[in-house]
Amino acid sequence: MSQGEEAWANFSDAMVNLSQNAPKGTARHEAFHVVFWLYNSEEQRAVLLKEAREKYGNLTNLELEEALADEFMDY
Repeated sequence: MSQGEEAWANFSDAMVNLSQNAPKGTARHEAFHVVFWLYNSEEQRAVLLKEAREKYGNLTNLELEEALADEFMDY
């Protein structure tokens, strides 16, 4: 996240911090990050990011992860 952006939540050290004012769907978005990092091996994450790159184009790994989390939030 760049400076000046407002964060409704974050995932760090296997914990989600969620603002009481977070928009609907934010918890689901953060849940994706939990599953992505805690329930997938490095190899599995690489496969997921490769497939995401085919769908979303040449983005950074972080941008791809955020796109996937947004898609899960909307699911």
